[in-house]
Amino acid sequence: MVLSNQLDPYFLRDYLNSSIGQIRVAAIASGAFQKNISGTSLKNFYIPVPSKAEQFKIAGLIGGVSKKIMTETLKRDALDSLFQSMLHHLMVGKTRV
Repeated sequence: MVLSNQLDPYFLRDYLNSSIGQIRVAAIASGAFQKNISGTSLKNFYIPVPSKAEQFKIAGLIGGVSKKIMTETLKRDALDSLFQSMLHHLMVGKTRV
């Protein structure tokens, strides 16, 4: 597939990774264990393409949300690790309340 100048690659990535995009891709994929998409199927795979400015804005918003999710996930993991460490120290008597 050749991307035209009217299609932002980040918008395309976000569309194909969206729930709707995944369902549509799965519908044209064939194969038992490793799914493949034929060139013929891909030629008939139409993607809704808003204006270039809208694509850029959508991709930017999704990127911002993804970064926020990653940041919050890292914070949660750090707090969970801290909790487990403190719990261990309490259980073995290294720390008193």
